[in-house]
Formats: sequence, C-alpha cells, structure tokens
Amino acid sequence: MKHSPASTLALRCLSAAAALFFAAAPVRAEMRPAGGPADYHPMVVEKDGRAADAALDGMTAAVERDLQAGAGEIVVLVHGFAVSPQRGAEEFSDIARRLRRQGEAAGLRPSIVGVHWDSDAGSLGSWMLQASAQRLTSLLGMRRAVRNPYLEKRRLASATGRTGLRSVLFRLQDRFPQTPVHLFSHSLGAEVVVSALAPEAGDVTAPAEQPNRPLHVGAVVLAGADLDYDRFSRQDDTAVRFALRRAQVWWLTVPEKGKADGVLEMRRGAGRGDAAGNRGLALQREDLDRLLFRRGMVLDQGNVPAKHAITDYYNDRRMAQLVPSLLYLRDPSAVAGRSSVLAALDGVLGAEREALASHTSTDPCVRLYAAWRLNPVGAEFGDLQVAGHTEGARSRPLLDAVLPSQALGQY
Repeated sequence: MKHSPASTLALRCLSAAAALFFAAAPVRAEMRPAGGPADYHPMVVEKDGRAADAALDGMTAAVERDLQAGAGEIVVLVHGFAVSPQRGAEEFSDIARRLRRQGEAAGLRPSIVGVHWDSDAGSLGSWMLQASAQRLTSLLGMRRAVRNPYLEKRRLASATGRTGLRSVLFRLQDRFPQTPVHLFSHSLGAEVVVSALAPEAGDVTAPAEQPNRPLHVGAVVLAGADLDYDRFSRQDDTAVRFALRRAQVWWLTVPEKGKADGVLEMRRGAGRGDAAGNRGLALQREDLDRLLFRRGMVLDQGNVPAKHAITDYYNDRRMAQLVPSLLYLRDPSAVAGRSSVLAALDGVLGAEREALASHTSTDPCVRLYAAWRLNPVGAEFGDLQVAGHTEGARSRPLLDAVLPSQALGQY
C-alpha cells in the first residue's frame, strides 16, 4: 500500500523500535507434523468471526465420541494475535498432549477443542511497523494516515467472541448440558473470551449470537492476557462486568515482581495501555469482593515467559496446577483435587481469622485471600486493585507510549 510522506517518515523513525520488538517476539514452535484427531478437535471459524453450521456439526460429533469413550469435561483452547493456521495447529497439538499427559495420572480425561480464528496479520515486520506508525501519526493528529493491523484484529477478536465462540459454547451446552466446559485462552484470545461472556459490552449494535441467552462456563484461563488491565472497571462500559459472574473461576497469569512478559509490555506501540497479563486487574470493589468471596479468582503469579509463547505459558508446570483444579471443580472430594490451589483457597475462606493472622503460606494467591479476609476494605491487594486507587500507580512518559520497546523488562 502507498504511504503519505508523514507515515513514511514515521515508519523510518520506528524501524529501530521494531527491530527490538523482533528480538522479543515469540519464537515459533519447532516444526513438527500437525496434530491429528487424538490431539484436539479443530474448530475453524469464518474470517468474519462467525461459526458455520457444518463446522459446528463436525466439532460436536468429535466431542460426543470423546464423551462416550469416558471424557469428563471439555476444554476449549483460544489462541491470540498473529497466529497462522499451521502454527496454531502445532501449538494446540502440543498443549493438548501436555494436558492429556498431566491429566492421565490424576484421572482427568478432557475432550479438547481448538478454536482457530483469523488472527494472522501477515509478517511481523509489516504489521508491527504499521501499528507503530499509526500510533505516532495519531499522536500528531493524523489518525487515518496509516492502518493498524493490530487494532483491526482486536475488533475481529471481539466479533469472534460475540458470534463464533458463543456459537461453539451454546452448541456444547445444548448437546452436553451435564459436562463442564472450560476455556484456556492466550494473549488476544482473552478479548475473544470476554466478548463471548459479555455480549452486552462494547458496540451493542454489532451482531451477537443469542445475546440475551445465559452463558456460563467453568474455569476461564487468561494466560498472558492481552486485555486492558482496567477492562472491567471503566465507567463508560460497565456491562463487561457481567462476564465476571459467568465463569466459576477466572485464572489470570501475572509475573513476579521485577519481571514481565516483554511482548505485552510493547502493546503501547500499537495503541494500547497496560495489559492484564503484566499488571493484573483493576476491579470495582463489588466485583473484587464477589470474586474472592466465592473463590472465583486465581492469580497465577510467576512462570511468565518473557517471549509470550503460548506453549511456554501452558507448560507442564502450569498444567500440573490446572489439572487438579479442574478435577476439584467437578468433584471437591476427588483425591487429586485436594492438592489444588482451589482447595487451598477454600481452606483460607473457611479458616478462623485468628489462624489467618499467622498464616505462613508462600503461595501468592493464598496470601492474597488471607489478606482480603483480614482486611476486606483494603485499598489494594497487589495484582488485584480496587478501581480508582492511584497510590503507587505507574506513570510513563509519552516516549514510552511511542517506543515501548525501551521499557522491556522494566515492570
């Protein structure tokens, strides 16, 4: 495409920033044969985000075979931004094998569906330079001088959640009403998931699959979430808060102090602010209290890969945490589930306050729940923040908003 003189200058000025981005970008998984039916069941949605009936029929038949063979739950995988079909198949197959391997010993036998949406934005060099240039020209008052592939795919992610993913989940809910359904997302897949659970939010004039029909799921995992940290606390779009009540558990990965997902740190260059996957969530007091009271939030701190790759997020260590938690959701009395973080959190919620004062757990999430029990009116709980609280909030100069790669690792 042709660029205006201003956009051409912006492209040149941002070349160095893009070069730094390349060094931090996710590394492709080693090339291996694409997964077969034994790994996961692909569900490819249309380019506009909708789900075709034929694809839904094929997915449903495959899941039904798994359930007849003894599967006890359904896990739906949702990838993020800039994923080609081949790469998505390789990564979903890798994750499915890990989940099955970890689940086998514990007694978890899931049917695994991988939702493929049209997130591929072309070569990294092309889309990153355009996104960064559009950000710069917007700051100069020329919002339409350069297209922004990243923001375009964000809009598609929302449309895919409102239409395609809702169609998938309703089909599973209708055909297998007694089977738990869990969502494992990565990166911009978080936007797909949130849009599916809260179709009332955003542009209410946009199409949505059965927008008034209730939709509830089990666990929602937001791994490396490319989601605005204040997504659930903005005063101009309060309907998105309904999503928080439509999942049994929200499982959010966040880095340890002094570390960060480097790719998420650079989303400012494409026109966004802090990501939930690096900063945590700012919530309204009511939502925070509801989530913690019903043990509906897990902060999975640490084990965050700097290069953002989905297979590094859903590694064996994290699967070993997720598997007993899914078992615990289905049956709290299950032996394997007793070692889960959910069981530990229920223990905190049921403990006497006096016992919590001397709690010595090293698990950050357990400490969070203990701190909330001891002081539920506190202003901040680390990676879960009360909306409107500004003490200690980070501020960044304008230059970081344009060239965020210089801020890598500074979280």
